[in-house]
Amino acid sequence: YFYQHGIAVNCKHTPMHVDSATFNRLMDFVDQFPHYFIGCNAALPLIGGSVLAHDHYQGGGETLPLQTAKIAIALKHEKYPDVEVGVCDWFGTAVRVTGKNRDSVAAVSEIIRKGWVEYGDRERGIIPYDENGIHSAISPTVVKAERGYEMTIILRNNITSEQYPDGVFHAHPEFHVIKKESIGLIEAQGLFILPGRLEKQLKEVEECLVNGCGLPKELSEFSMICEETRERCPEHPTAEQASEAMREELASVCERILQNTAVFKTHRETEEFMKGLGFENV
Repeated sequence: YFYQHGIAVNCKHTPMHVDSATFNRLMDFVDQFPHYFIGCNAALPLIGGSVLAHDHYQGGGETLPLQTAKIAIALKHEKYPDVEVGVCDWFGTAVRVTGKNRDSVAAVSEIIRKGWVEYGDRERGIIPYDENGIHSAISPTVVKAERGYEMTIILRNNITSEQYPDGVFHAHPEFHVIKKESIGLIEAQGLFILPGRLEKQLKEVEECLVNGCGLPKELSEFSMICEETRERCPEHPTAEQASEAMREELASVCERILQNTAVFKTHRETEEFMKGLGFENV
């Protein structure tokens, strides 16, 4: 999927899970391989990895967009003054825990994990568990930098509804023509693995834009994509201009999908959640 993409597999056959020990295992990995990042999917259907039956992490030599996202709101926890915490300036809902003390980073990360899996807010559609099981989980990822361990924690929820049977915090139906599959750890960090079918389909949409004709019936589901791409083009686009406009449209769709996955739609809402866990503004 990207530069030196790797999977770290548990030697024991055990279901995928994320608990307090996970943070230390992730830091163990970057201690041994400081030039890689490592993370793991939320251990839930719809939002997790394709293999939930076996414990595994994934990482590699790539720097993903979320890893470079700045902090929108800086926070701290009085019990752990050696750790910096912040709400990430990101399309999804993510917080970052940074520090050189492994035990402190793991402890603060566990406060967030435990707080999130128990958090509920029906007005926002956040239901942590019901008769169908658990719905809230986290996707943590870590890199080792000059400031210490940078543990980024993405908050996820896989609740469904009548309006959104594939997931309230999943790509909404208007974007399924681009990506209907799970928005896993890599996509949640800003690198989308898109279906191979799109290479041919989107090229045909681009040709329609260049030729000034309507979409054929078999491409009718791309009508929104086509119209939005047309608005990005000059009146009579060349093939290169249509291709560039399509790339911009895809980036916009991926941003909007990440916004769909956000459990809190603003940084202030995430800040409110964090303050409920004992964090304070810096």
